[in-house]
Parts: sequence; structure tokens; C-alpha cells
Amino acid sequence: MDFTPFFGESLLITGGTGFIGRWLLETFLYAKLNHGLDLSISILTRDENRFLNTYPKYKNSYDLQHFSLLVGDIQSELDKTKKYTYIIHAATESDSRNRESIAKKTFDTIVLGTKNVLEYAAEIGTKNFLFLSSGAVYGNSATDNIDEEFNGAPRIESKNTYGESKRAAELLCQIYGENSFIHVSIVRCFAFVGPGLPLDSNYAIGNFIKNVLDGESIHIKGDGTPVRSYMYPTDLVVWLLHSLLKTKKTDIFNIGSDLPISIRDLAELVLELSGEKTSIQVDSNPLPNQRINWYVPSTAKIKSMLTLDIKYSLRESIQKTLSYYKENR
Repeated sequence: MDFTPFFGESLLITGGTGFIGRWLLETFLYAKLNHGLDLSISILTRDENRFLNTYPKYKNSYDLQHFSLLVGDIQSELDKTKKYTYIIHAATESDSRNRESIAKKTFDTIVLGTKNVLEYAAEIGTKNFLFLSSGAVYGNSATDNIDEEFNGAPRIESKNTYGESKRAAELLCQIYGENSFIHVSIVRCFAFVGPGLPLDSNYAIGNFIKNVLDGESIHIKGDGTPVRSYMYPTDLVVWLLHSLLKTKKTDIFNIGSDLPISIRDLAELVLELSGEKTSIQVDSNPLPNQRINWYVPSTAKIKSMLTLDIKYSLRESIQKTLSYYKENR
């Protein structure tokens, strides 16, 4: 990755405490240490103490010399005395598919928060703005890898608030990109696996890894037929930074692996690579002639336009994640 465009510049990352945000932060800190990167980095956080207590490594004076914490909320007024050449807006709210009770909070955080950060970027003269959207904007009607022109969308239901909110936030990005000097790019992120992935949330692959590390049977909550794909975060970060720097204004790209795997086959692969002697428990059997739930991106557009490819296979990605959690439990 060529970090030259970042030398002497400033960057704000919202959502820097999340899985993707932490990988971005670690990448830039690595570049500072190993490549002499001269970049001013700020991480927006609502609670500085919570951030440093959750990630105590950043209490180290060396780390705090290389980035700063900007205390605030993405829906609140931000400090306009600070100027950022680049903003990566990764802050979001939990996926409400299984928790309709947080639908309003999800909507406000994603939509109103994005509007606030876009307004801030326009006022301070930000050059490039990258919005991390989601493949959830496509809904669940795909039957093959989904390209950026796919017309599907979530049904208007509270359980789909996450996907609909991301769609609305994308529209805001388009509006600001067309009516300001900001270079706005949108990426629709799919599924990822790597160190730092939560093992106790609604990510199937994280749950499977936790199962084998705990010596438990892998539990598939369903029939195992849904199809997914997974990208390693190193590839993700490279694709994100290329999207920030090298896209045309208001471009939209899918980011993720285009190699599909069923949830059942994924469970078998995790079990194989773990070396554990346990089993796989599947809650139900597939129904005859049922439509397969397909959530895999087509990445032909970004690979072609930005000359990108995937370096890490799924096997490598799972092996690296298993090794990380075995060493850090």
C-alpha cells in the first residue's frame, strides 16, 4: 500500500473502536512506525476512558503520540477548529435485525449521524470522504453474487432498519457529493473474518470459532444453506484506502470476497482448521425447493477500476483468526 498521499495530512476516523475502525487505526500506526508516515490521526469516541480501558495498549505514551482522541458523538456538534483532509466515516449502530427495539437508535445514529459528519466535512473543507455502508442495502432477494446495480432492497419493516438506514445515508452522501467540494465515495461492506472479530455477536463465523475454542459443538441456527463469503481485514483495509483515494466522485463499490461458501461448509472448514474433535449441530433440515439466502458481493467493478485483488484465502483467514484467539484467550 502506498501511503504517500497521507504524508503531511490529517485524518478523522469515526467508529474507530469497531472491528473495521481498529484495523484502520492499526494500519496507520504500523505505517507511522515502519514507514515514517507523517499523518495526524484523530479517532472520534464518545467515551475516552472507556476506549482506553477497553484497549489498554493505547494508553502507552508512544501510541498517544501518534493519534489523538476526539471526544464527541456523531450526532453532536463537532469541533470546527480542527481541519481534516480525509474523513473515514465508519461509525454505525448495531444491526437491528434481531433487536427491533433499537430500531430508532439505529436509524438516528446512521442517518442523522452521517448527515452531521457530512455537514462538518463540508464546513471544514475536507478533501475526501469515505462512507462505509453495507451489503444490507440490497435486502435478501439475491440468488447470485450481487453487483452494484442490483435493484433489490430491504422490505419496509423495523427489523430491516439497519439496511434501510444505510440506504438513506448513501443518498445523503450522494447529495453532499453532488453539491459540495467534497469528494465522497461509498463502499458497501459485506462479511469479514480476522483478529478482533467479535465472537459472541450475530456473526456466524465468529460464533463457530468461539464454539471450537471452547471445545463445544458448532451450532448452526438454521439449516446451513445460506451462502456467505469472507474477506481478511488486511485486504479490506487496502480496498478501503484505495476507495478513499482513487475513486471518482460519488462512486459506489462492493467490498468483500466474491467466493461463496454455505454456512454448513463454513462450519466444516472451521472445524477442520481448528483441529478440534467436536461435532456440528444443525437445528433444521433444508426444505424442498426453498430459495437459498445469498449474501455475496460481485467485486468485478472495484477489481477492474482500482486494480485490486484478494491476497488472503478463506483458509488462511480462518487459520490466522484461530491462531490469534488461541494466543490471546
